[in-house]
Amino acid sequence: MDQPVLDRQITVKVSALDGSRWTLEISGEVHVGELKAKLECLTGVPAREEQLLWREEILEDSSTMACFAGASNCVSLTLVRVARHRVVALGGGTIARLSAEFYDSASGLWSALPGMLTPRHGLAAASCGHQVFAIGGEDCLGRVLSSVECFDVTTLVWSEAPGMSTGRYTHAATSITGQLFVVGGQDEVGSTLGCGEAFDIEAGTWSRLPELNTPRHSHALVAVNNRELLVFGGIGDGARALGSGEVLNLEGGSRVWALLPDMRVPRYSLAAVVWEGLVYVLGGKDDDGRAQVIVEAFDYPAGSWFEIAAMSVARHALAAVSTETGIYVLGGRSTDHDALASVEVYSTESCWVTASRMGSARSGLAGAVVC
Repeated sequence: MDQPVLDRQITVKVSALDGSRWTLEISGEVHVGELKAKLECLTGVPAREEQLLWREEILEDSSTMACFAGASNCVSLTLVRVARHRVVALGGGTIARLSAEFYDSASGLWSALPGMLTPRHGLAAASCGHQVFAIGGEDCLGRVLSSVECFDVTTLVWSEAPGMSTGRYTHAATSITGQLFVVGGQDEVGSTLGCGEAFDIEAGTWSRLPELNTPRHSHALVAVNNRELLVFGGIGDGARALGSGEVLNLEGGSRVWALLPDMRVPRYSLAAVVWEGLVYVLGGKDDDGRAQVIVEAFDYPAGSWFEIAAMSVARHALAAVSTETGIYVLGGRSTDHDALASVEVYSTESCWVTASRMGSARSGLAGAVVC
């Protein structure tokens, strides 16, 4: 097809999936990226979250509109808003690190963030809105930390937050609407902890949680239904991998941890996320110290476990987060005990694909998702 004249006037008709429509008169030399900027002013949808389709083909930002108008003076496009998320990786490494980085789904790339105030390894993290909290861990001298710091993605600044009452590492954390929850881990003398704490972000205060039935470290923790905490696996006082799980109903009158059905494979140094109504428990180490590729899904209402597609890389001391579009598995250590920079994503296609590598290999890291 002959290349159209680029400077002619073109009518662009844009339709959204909700039935909204817009018409723009533009010059043929306008690029798709420029058109998205114009649409942002009309629709309120940020240009980075816009996806324009022409005959079901996704348009590249560098293409000119004349390429799609052809010989006519009119082109019809479909506007789709794609979810944008930022995955944050904190600390970890062969030694405690200050560094942090984030993956932007709009660009598909990892970028460096300002370093934390304190180097941390074996830390936990949780997010609330545009804030990420780095909680506890060990510093580069092996000191166990009770300190907490907060990163604001709107200002790109780290600040100190009120510290926990108990220093801990190899613990786990999650969040529910304005509160952080931290459970288990090890203290400064290496004792396994059964205690937990809750942090009210607005009030800036910590309070104690009920003791676990089985003290554990190197476990995983998730929140479901905005009121329940579920903990899985880890290592108990017997120094063996645990397959057990426990649940705490934060609104229940008894306020005690109840037992859950055991996982199929006892593991520690694992990760867990909630995605599309299921709890996914990923990777870890078995009692023989072998890194795992296994992924188990837990149907909490049914109380049943089943396996899904395994990861492509065996890893422990990893981090995992979930977004609207899938599950991201970050770093960790391989079977050969090498720290990993690799990232895998599990999506609705029920398979694992390789994503962009982090800028640094990290094990004992923490991950979070921010708006």
